[in-house]
Amino acid sequence: MSLKSVKQCLHCNKKLFLLALLGIAILLSVTLFSNDINVMFARFKNFLSDVGLFTEEVKSIEIVSDNYDEPGSYKLTKSAEWTSNNTARITMDLEPILKLPDDRKKDVILVVDISGSMSGDKLERVKQDSSELVEYLLSDAENRVGLITFDTESEIVSTLTNDKESMLEHISNLQDTGTTNYYDALKNVDVLLSEINYQKEENRDLITLFLTDGYPNEKTPNQIGMYEILKGKYPYMQINGVQYEMGVDIIDEIKEITDEQYAADMVTLNNILFEAAIAPLSYDNFIIEDYIDDEYFYVENSEAIKTDLGNATLTEENGVQKITWDFGNVLKTGKSATMTIDVKLKEQYVGSKGYYPTNEREVIISKLPEEEEIRQESLERPILKNYYNVIYDMNEPTGCDLGDNIVEEHYIYENVTKRTETPSCSGYTFKGWEIVDEDVTKVNDEVFVMPDKDITIRATWSKVSIDKNMDGTVYTGENLYKKVQSDALNNNGASMLESTSSDTYPVYYYTDPDVNNVLFGGFCWKIARTTETGGVKLVYNGEPDENGSCDNTGSATQLSSTSAFNRNDSSPADVGYMHNTRYTHNPRSMTSSQTVVLTSYMSSTTSYYYSDTYNYTSSRYYMDNPEQLEWGSNYENLEGKYTCRSTSSNGYCSSIYYIVKVDSSRMYYLTLSSGNDLSDVSTTLTLGSDYTDNGDGTYTLIDTIEVDKADWYSNYRSYRNYYVCGTNNTTTCSNLRYIIDSSNTRYDYVNLANEYLYGNSFTYDSVSNTYTLVDTKEIWNWATGYDTINSNHYTCFNTTGICTSEIYYVYYTDDSIAGYIRLSNGKTVETALEEMLSADDVNTTDSTIKGVIDTWYEANMTKYTDYLEDTIWCNDRSISDLAGWNPNGGSTTNYLYFRSSSNSTDLSCPSKIDSFTVNESEHGNGALDYPVGLLTRQEAYLMGSSALTTGSYYWLLSPYRFSDGSADGYLVRSSGSLSYDYVVYSVGVRPAVSLNPGAEYASGDGSVYNPYVIITE
Repeated sequence: MSLKSVKQCLHCNKKLFLLALLGIAILLSVTLFSNDINVMFARFKNFLSDVGLFTEEVKSIEIVSDNYDEPGSYKLTKSAEWTSNNTARITMDLEPILKLPDDRKKDVILVVDISGSMSGDKLERVKQDSSELVEYLLSDAENRVGLITFDTESEIVSTLTNDKESMLEHISNLQDTGTTNYYDALKNVDVLLSEINYQKEENRDLITLFLTDGYPNEKTPNQIGMYEILKGKYPYMQINGVQYEMGVDIIDEIKEITDEQYAADMVTLNNILFEAAIAPLSYDNFIIEDYIDDEYFYVENSEAIKTDLGNATLTEENGVQKITWDFGNVLKTGKSATMTIDVKLKEQYVGSKGYYPTNEREVIISKLPEEEEIRQESLERPILKNYYNVIYDMNEPTGCDLGDNIVEEHYIYENVTKRTETPSCSGYTFKGWEIVDEDVTKVNDEVFVMPDKDITIRATWSKVSIDKNMDGTVYTGENLYKKVQSDALNNNGASMLESTSSDTYPVYYYTDPDVNNVLFGGFCWKIARTTETGGVKLVYNGEPDENGSCDNTGSATQLSSTSAFNRNDSSPADVGYMHNTRYTHNPRSMTSSQTVVLTSYMSSTTSYYYSDTYNYTSSRYYMDNPEQLEWGSNYENLEGKYTCRSTSSNGYCSSIYYIVKVDSSRMYYLTLSSGNDLSDVSTTLTLGSDYTDNGDGTYTLIDTIEVDKADWYSNYRSYRNYYVCGTNNTTTCSNLRYIIDSSNTRYDYVNLANEYLYGNSFTYDSVSNTYTLVDTKEIWNWATGYDTINSNHYTCFNTTGICTSEIYYVYYTDDSIAGYIRLSNGKTVETALEEMLSADDVNTTDSTIKGVIDTWYEANMTKYTDYLEDTIWCNDRSISDLAGWNPNGGSTTNYLYFRSSSNSTDLSCPSKIDSFTVNESEHGNGALDYPVGLLTRQEAYLMGSSALTTGSYYWLLSPYRFSDGSADGYLVRSSGSLSYDYVVYSVGVRPAVSLNPGAEYASGDGSVYNPYVIITE
């Protein structure tokens, strides 16, 4: 009989065939004189495996290289799971161990986000792990590290240095503040490198490590252009992005400004920093060949194969399907990779119970530089079982004997209908069969989809005024609202909102997290407050453990730890729990900010060679009579000398440096190259405090001063807001520049070329679809005029003040950007605000977070809807400060703020549009599908940080503001403090529900170990 026949026989007549095989195995065992029954069955099991028959499921296997855990070795984890009744997914996770090149030196620029969202443990972890990286890098005297921080602005904390103690002190002093400015951070990378006139050296890597935990919200999207400038000037520089505590999916904003990206959290950050900063060794080649077990499975086509790195091809070898996963030379040690293969179970086995191996074997071919190629083969494979047990647990009340539990076998992905038998027990009423496992997909209350595991369905019982939980406990009920009221009156962790003291149902709220715990609907909850109708609002707090305890922290308190509030954030409409029309932010770059390096500097304590004169011959500079001088005792005498910055006595170099200033630790110099001398680089600048327009395209400086480059470094601050010609030393020119910033070695400028008209209103001709600005003002020096259009927001971005099809409304400005929305069909900014925030049809599209909450509620809570009240969930979009959205005097340098931005305990919801309810009423909008929402900022403010702390971030329902292109919503930080972030930023979800007035609890004291158990009879 062939092996194929053996396998087929197993499926057509398993019992008979297995008995025969058992007999063979017993005979073999006897023949081998074995008296151990365990040994006998082990040999029998091995015998079945050897002939391709399997008796147990193996969902995951590991293949490791020789000397695993050594640098350059690897582990391949291969797992399989059913995705339907006839389809499985094979997943291969490759994890190579980091190996570093032996001889390459490193220049690493750490660019670290210190914005407000980095507060607390997040920043402390960055400081700790960055310090370890610095300790490692600077243990080699030839490595250097620089440090740049960014929040609302950016600062060069340290240039490239090997001074370990100084760098560690800088890192230790980091503090969080402000918002997030990618652009200035990248710009300072250029400034840092320009100031030291960075030159690429052989056998040395330049790596910028960009770490952030949030989306950019300052001067965006200018960071994309700055990244392109950096790559143009320093093509050899590797810019690696570390996305920190933002989930595993890298955001586009980081992809756009980095060469390679890494996702890190507080646990993995240390390893990620080392991997991203050290440029690990790459394999010369790495190939994985996977052979499908073609007896049972087949791959339909190459579209069924997905990889996140390398290329995968589908071929045949001797009639067996073969997947070749080829990385070429792009796989780095320490860099993980994943491939998935969707395979189909062959038709003859669908509906036949059995164990099915997915693959036959694996071949792994790898080669590291300067090492021999290694070929490894393995016959280890995942084995899937396609049927499982449904166990009916009788959960017998005390004194009842209902016999053994019932066990049924079902195929995976089969629709299973719960049993209809009604067991009986004297004195108790059978309430139904409840599925114990929470991750089971339910078609409806009686039908579920069979998962790939055994599940338990448990009987529930009750008797008059007494319920028996799934854990067998029996209890009676007390009024929950009155319990909260009692806690407030007795100062037991609850308080009364004084403004409601005379109401029929005063509002009480909890500030103590140890007395407000609830079990309801199979989930843990925290009591937030009572409602004006006597209901009790609860906020989700995870799942109970097997003892009914709710001692949850961190992500365990959340429905989801990484959900966006909305999929977009570029419109004020995006703060909506539901929204409709979106007028989106458009940034217009109003300046072309550039940098002119006047002198460069370098930290120096080295004994270089110096000379008073030089000559230039054959494309080289030759110092005349070079003399080597020790820095410490000679640096004060080095001004006016030339150097090649070399410790060699040969005295020649491709570029020579003229020293204009020195101090005890730095050398400031002008760089001469390509035969240039001092007259070519100009040692003086001509600056003017103002200018005149000559009417012919040229401008002449007024009140000029002469500044020597050698003196610039000590007086640079006084030269900001001056004008200078592009040649630096003339008084009349066409390329006039305005100095907006400066340091001791350079100045930043804008070209005065953006001449536009801005009107305080417009007229509209509907026939020609033409707009004409009214009461205009002209701005062509944006750097000084950007904050003067508070009553002139409308523009065509031209000099005529006439535009067709659409007009632009500028609502935000800074010294480099105009943020605007597009208006058409004669609409004004007032119309746009109404359509986004207050029109009758504003609630038509679900927010991302509402979709997450509704999906969860539908799957888990619909049976408990009758126990909930249809209270208001307030997404208050009323505005407290229009700022630049006010066309009559609104400041374009400020942000639009919503009402919830003020510290208030007012729980009212001013607008019916914002009052989310299931049923429409006088006060409720009727837009919800289910009575579930989120807590508001005001409710969270009442509770305080102690009651809000979970150790993780989570969303509130209240909007905060619309800034320069980003809609910000309120959230609770891991410490319990209130904050805000972008509405697309992924943080946790803790849905809230409100129990009906009169809701009763059966037992408990409100502690995490003994929560109030809500009666659902």
